[in-house]
Amino acid sequence: MAGGSAAIETLDELVRHERRLIALRWMGAALGASLIAAGWFWPRPGDTLLVLVVGEILMIVLAAGNGLLARGVRESGSIGELRSIGHRSLLLDGVVLIGVVWLYSASPNDTTWIVLFVLALEVGLREGIRGAVLVIALLWLTESAREVYLAHTFPDRGFVVVDLVFRCGVGSIIALVAGISRRSMDQQAERLVETARAETIAREKAAAQEAELRRSFDALREADAKRRLLLSRLTDARDDERHRIAGDVHDDPLQKVVAAAMRVDVLAKEPLSEHTLETVEALRDSLRLAIDSLRYLLFELRPPILKHAGLEAALRALVEQGEFTADVEIMSELATEPAYEARLAAFRIAQEALANARKHAKADHIDVVLTERDDGLLTRISDDGVGFSDDLVDVELQGHIGLTEMRERAEMAGGWCLVQSLAQIGTRVEFWIPSEVTSIPEAEKSLL
Repeated sequence: MAGGSAAIETLDELVRHERRLIALRWMGAALGASLIAAGWFWPRPGDTLLVLVVGEILMIVLAAGNGLLARGVRESGSIGELRSIGHRSLLLDGVVLIGVVWLYSASPNDTTWIVLFVLALEVGLREGIRGAVLVIALLWLTESAREVYLAHTFPDRGFVVVDLVFRCGVGSIIALVAGISRRSMDQQAERLVETARAETIAREKAAAQEAELRRSFDALREADAKRRLLLSRLTDARDDERHRIAGDVHDDPLQKVVAAAMRVDVLAKEPLSEHTLETVEALRDSLRLAIDSLRYLLFELRPPILKHAGLEAALRALVEQGEFTADVEIMSELATEPAYEARLAAFRIAQEALANARKHAKADHIDVVLTERDDGLLTRISDDGVGFSDDLVDVELQGHIGLTEMRERAEMAGGWCLVQSLAQIGTRVEFWIPSEVTSIPEAEKSLL
């Protein structure tokens, strides 16, 4: 590489560089042809017919070589081949241009030596600083020899040091500037290559990280799909078991307790002693409490009112049949009832939240608000009970199956559930369920 540079050139870069040098050689050929052509119209000393003809032939050779070079550049298929073509063209240019300068050395005042500046420019641009040093040496050697020849041929002229220094000095400056420019281009090419290489490495790393993130995301999505499917199956199994237990309780234990209560009622109408009558009355009260408890249990397990009368009515029935010491106020802003699956999910979550408030909150007042939001059902249950600190929220969510079930049931239905509480201030449970609860997709079901 020029000037000892370690620039890495691609085939496209070399092709563009050679095309620029081709344009420079056409300029040199045009300059030489114009200087030679001037001799046909304004003959100078030494402009014989042979000199003019040979000069034109040299320009034709230079033009033909330039044309062949352009064709070779278009057809080259490798960096080595392209560099070989460039070196051969440089050798041709040097021979032709130096030949033209010596051809017109018959006149001491001839200015055809200007074409050597084109050679200095080309070598500097092609080979960099190293080429510039070589062409400078060649200029001084050629022009010194030519100055000796002119001094010998024209004794009156003598050896003009000023002319020699001027020609070689200007040529040297041109060669050095061209060499420095080539080195700057090489350094810029190096920076561009390093930048491109760094960008390529960065893109590869980013692509690898993106692929890894995508794999992690797919794994998490698959795990979440499996978790949702398991929750769905668990919830379905739990609801089926609730229905089965409710049916069994209704068909057997409840009927037997009701029958026993009826027999006790009949027995209480018989003439009995005061002590026996008191015992029968206590037994009848116990049976009635048992019947109420069993009916409340049936309602909790399978509330038929939820399907026929809606969510608000089901919650009011739940509160009325429950043993709530707090004042429970239910307010509904629903214009229409959501789908049954959404009602069932919301009822189960609200049922658990109300049970927690009844058992643990020690609240005086409980508010239940049902509203519509974002094509879904937003439910807010708040109390003014003892609450618990924020530090205990995660512990409760992890250790209390009811709170965990509320969150998982909401997420399984496509919604969310938030529990907020402050010690001695109260607790608020807020959850959102979409109006249309979709089932687990078949693609997710196939994961198990």
